[in-house]
Amino acid sequence: MPEIRGLIVTTTGKVSEYKQEAALGFKPMYRALSCSMVERLSLSNGIDLWLDEDGMYTQKKHNKKLSEIADQLTKYEHRILGAGICLSTDDWGDLATLSKLGYNMLKTVLSKVSS
Repeated sequence: MPEIRGLIVTTTGKVSEYKQEAALGFKPMYRALSCSMVERLSLSNGIDLWLDEDGMYTQKKHNKKLSEIADQLTKYEHRILGAGICLSTDDWGDLATLSKLGYNMLKTVLSKVSS
């Protein structure tokens, strides 16, 4: 079964590999983000940041690292709450593995943001 790979960034600033089976859709993402609904924030270079849709209402912790990444890549100036998963989407709009360009862009930005 095909696998989707990306990065997950926790509220403590920990960055690690994220992977899930493609056929499972959003369910593994809900589990990884401890939520029941996700929203997509499109960054640059085909990077999609998936977040807890209700993070503000459930009082999730501010994710300083993700907030800074989003600001660097899109000038997104709002606080991001909770963990986030960086993936890509394919031409059909389905979840896809983070591209090599997107991965390298994130690594560059991660090296510049605070912990």
